[in-house]
Amino acid sequence: MGSYNGTCGISQLPILFGDRVVLLFLKHQKYAEIGMGGFCYSTNQYKPLCPVIHGRYDDYGSIEEIEDNIVSQTVFDMFIKNWGIEFTLNEKEIDRGKHFNEPIKPTNIKELTDMVARGCLKEVGFMMMHEELYNLIISEIGNRQCYSKPFIFRQMFINISQDFINKYKESDESLKDLHKYTSDFGRYFRDESSLFLDILVKQNDTILLNSMIDLIMLRTVMEFTRKLFIPQAGAGSQSNELYLHKMIGEYCIKKEENYKENCTYDECDDITRETMFCF
Repeated sequence: MGSYNGTCGISQLPILFGDRVVLLFLKHQKYAEIGMGGFCYSTNQYKPLCPVIHGRYDDYGSIEEIEDNIVSQTVFDMFIKNWGIEFTLNEKEIDRGKHFNEPIKPTNIKELTDMVARGCLKEVGFMMMHEELYNLIISEIGNRQCYSKPFIFRQMFINISQDFINKYKESDESLKDLHKYTSDFGRYFRDESSLFLDILVKQNDTILLNSMIDLIMLRTVMEFTRKLFIPQAGAGSQSNELYLHKMIGEYCIKKEENYKENCTYDECDDITRETMFCF
């Protein structure tokens, strides 16, 4: 099997062997829109399943040196908990796995990413992003000031997460699941990813919470940059093209300068940044 480059889901730049990346598991929407006139939301085709995991691109479509922490452990546990229910193998992959003596159920997070990279799971894929760029955009969105509020966007989700945890613990047992899915924070983690909420209310782990908030930040980034959550294009390609991406970037800078030159608002410096409306 030959080596090839991956694709960053944010910049569409090639991902090369050894690059630090984050990987986001995606699941095809059951009632995905045909989109004859386009798509309104970044999740109209695929939805993010869980927070990202961190590692290095392994040159074969997957990642290695995956960080072993509560996030990657919970991602793996989520798949295993729903294995055979929400996550099932393609029949041809079951036969192939038997022929090559490969597992039909992953035993660790590396085996899971490799199986998804090979297309073994029905309607499940992933997108990768350069870790440095991912950190930059998450920080940018999270640190934007909320309109007419004394806190930043990330702080809002810290606040509502703590409100979620407190009210969940105070709820009657019969109402806990309802609160888990309908709260301002819990609604972002439904169905398969509800395991993250279960662990959060038990442990209130800072690393886990920040990873969950980062996922919400990423959803905002995808909406603002008009991108779809979708498995990578160029899978299997060895192209190292950067010049066309550079032209696109320079055009973005030119458009920003034009916007600011023609701005008639009082605060033209922020004309190219979306206002964060927070509750």
